[in-house]
Amino acid sequence: MRRIQLVLLLSAITSPAVAQTSAPTSVSQLKARVAETFGAWLTAFAVAADGTLTDRRIWADLSGPGIYPDGICLDTDDAAWVATATQPRCVRVLDGGEIVEEAGFSQNFYACALGGPDRRTLYAMTAPTSVQAVALLHRGD
Repeated sequence: MRRIQLVLLLSAITSPAVAQTSAPTSVSQLKARVAETFGAWLTAFAVAADGTLTDRRIWADLSGPGIYPDGICLDTDDAAWVATATQPRCVRVLDGGEIVEEAGFSQNFYACALGGPDRRTLYAMTAPTSVQAVALLHRGD
């Protein structure tokens, strides 16, 4: 399966959203997933050959467990690893919102990527805060 990355501009979002997409063997199967932090869900779209997004649906509603998704990455099983921005953990979510795995960290978790030879190594970007003024105080300059 070929993986590509799109930058999507959605009318309900004031800044670009980075979506994880997967492109199997045909363009008709191209899908995109977007983390909508303040909605507390992941949204899925079908992507037409001309790039048009269609068939919008909630792929995973995470409001029940209080997860505000930030960065996401898709694994080879089409599950999403979700950075939980306001918590020091990352969760692996299936279509429908079932959380099937969790990884804990010592700081809030903002972005993730899968790598390694088999794409099973989870890389994490954590920080004590996302507030720029506070972060600048901790830089050590």
